[in-house]
Amino acid sequence: MVACQFDRIACCFAALMLATTAWGEECAFRLGAQTHFGQGWPLSDLALARKVGAAGLRDGLSWARTERRPGVFQVARRDRAFLDQATALGMGVTLVFASRNPLHDGGDPPYSPAGRRAFADFVAAAVDQVGGEVRAIEIGNEANGASVTGPAAADRAGAYAALLTELASAVRARHPEMPILGGAAHSVPIGWFRDLGEAGALAALDGIVIHPYRDTPEGIDREIARLREVIAEFGPPKPIHATEFGLETDDARASADYLVKMATLLAASGVADASWYALRDEEHYRGMGLYDRRGAEKPAARAFGLVTRALAAGCPVRLGGDPLAQVFRFGSDGPIVAWGAGQRLAVEGVVRRADGAGIAAPERLDDRPIVIEGGTVEVGATQVVGDTRYQFGVAPWSYFRRGLDGEETPLGWRDWHWTSYLGDPATPALAVRDGGVTPGRSASVVERFTATEGGTFRVDARWSRPAGAAGDGVRLAIEKNGVVIWGADFAGAELALPDLPVDLAAGDRLDFVVAAGTTAEGDAIRRRLVIARRSEAPR
Repeated sequence: MVACQFDRIACCFAALMLATTAWGEECAFRLGAQTHFGQGWPLSDLALARKVGAAGLRDGLSWARTERRPGVFQVARRDRAFLDQATALGMGVTLVFASRNPLHDGGDPPYSPAGRRAFADFVAAAVDQVGGEVRAIEIGNEANGASVTGPAAADRAGAYAALLTELASAVRARHPEMPILGGAAHSVPIGWFRDLGEAGALAALDGIVIHPYRDTPEGIDREIARLREVIAEFGPPKPIHATEFGLETDDARASADYLVKMATLLAASGVADASWYALRDEEHYRGMGLYDRRGAEKPAARAFGLVTRALAAGCPVRLGGDPLAQVFRFGSDGPIVAWGAGQRLAVEGVVRRADGAGIAAPERLDDRPIVIEGGTVEVGATQVVGDTRYQFGVAPWSYFRRGLDGEETPLGWRDWHWTSYLGDPATPALAVRDGGVTPGRSASVVERFTATEGGTFRVDARWSRPAGAAGDGVRLAIEKNGVVIWGADFAGAELALPDLPVDLAAGDRLDFVVAAGTTAEGDAIRRRLVIARRSEAPR
């Protein structure tokens, strides 16, 4: 039950009272895993998928192995064995068709009319043989990126749209019931999907595919909302499928935290399903698996199971509209997943970390998610009023290009075939992203925080550059209402500003300015900017 309105600005301890005792209806969102049985994984790994509770699998089917002679199609025995066993275990398979065949177009991704017809014939014939064991077919894999080479790379969107149109006609003529998924996109590239829509490709699809890889999950919900707007420009709504997501890291704890946060945000955003990449570690991706290469369980596997059990209560629903507090309840009375920017916390019930380990209830929320099962939780006020991780692209932040003459131009969304960013056509290299900033050679980036209340505050800021970054770095400044109150040249690996005091009145501007050094190299930096009250907000 809701005890009072969720409002971080209120001086009182604005608490959200939430009962978490009974469980409701199962959520339609499915959490699955990426596998590589089509690349030779042993079928014994299916036991790992069953153990972790994967609701589905995503795997690929080789064109060259299926069509060894022109026009003769036979799904290989090992591919059939995988599909048969997955079906017997009750795990639906999304089957990816993204490979090449030296028999057609010289082994490049299909680009000619004959090559596209051959690919469409291959997919239709494969579905003839395995269709009853496949939940959906997915066409292409990250076609907006470097996986597409050869002549098709000259116009990735056009070549992919032509392929989808040819394939949809061939498959639907024989299997009208088989869902065709596409888009095949790394990240959430708004410009890519708009180009596909203009080429007629979205109309050929039953579902849209994204691979929302990003360093931090926060903000993916806003990207998905923008994607839905683009889809609506070209026809009726279509389900969105995150057929890959994951995090390459040596920090097993961070992987578990990431899984819980991203899966919660995707499910709450209405995504149809998502597949964690990958079921187990691989030679070239040693930190992404739910299990290691020997089949030993990692913290991410326990996080996967925790989310799966929570989904049985219903889909997560966001509680409150403040991006500084990420609080979601699964179903009407199910578990709560919560993280945020220092909100005070009072809990009765069982509290767990993302890996399922029980812990004492923390006094405050932070970037690490917690899961509350049974009992109640009160989420109260925070000292934080501004945080670039949670509030990127929304008030109280705004963004500007500042020219050498001091003139400022508001930045707008720049959509292309990769993740959108805030920028300005006058300075193409200049960019502001959720995790970092790149100034232009002749213009600075200004990230502006506008105070909504008066008081004494502190600035906690951290900037970093990639290891071995070239160039002489950037110039940093913090300005209050146009007057510089702090500045530094930054050319090292990391710079921290832990506690800069500042007095602000409502409406005051606090600008964080990044300007290029004397060279254009090494100017892309990461940053986290936090503004918080210096005194404790009253309860």
